[in-house]
Amino acid sequence: MTWDQIARQPDPALPQLRRRFPRIDRDMIVEVGADKEAAIDKIAERHDLTKREADRELDDLLFAMRLRRVAHESRKAMAD
Repeated sequence: MTWDQIARQPDPALPQLRRRFPRIDRDMIVEVGADKEAAIDKIAERHDLTKREADRELDDLLFAMRLRRVAHESRKAMAD
């Protein structure tokens, strides 16, 4: 999953985002839109992280979300 995808449809991703970043909310995602750098700034500010830490944490989370989606799609394809 990419930040751009989250910005377009925040609701499906919000529970996973909030597990890692409890102070993130839908309004923040809508406010920053597809601007990942702005999202990183907000995440860093709200979670007492450096910008680099927030960037790394967000990238790690997005990577894990992509892996889960690929695994789900693979299982679904194998079942068909």
